Amino acid sequence: MTSKSTSNPIQNQGPDKSYKDLERQVRKLEKQLEDAQLENDVLKKAKAYLDSRKE
Repeated sequence: MTSKSTSNPIQNQGPDKSYKDLERQVRKLEKQLEDAQLENDVLKKAKAYLDSRKE
């Protein structure tokens, strides 16, 4: 599974970013983290299922 969120990284604009832009970036990064954690959980469960079928 490839998530769309990793295909377009946010450019670092340093101190030129406004507070609102930084809040938006934080929300986007939190969403990316949540998506990655969900993807990781799905992969762990799929691996456990496939491993149990081998036995």
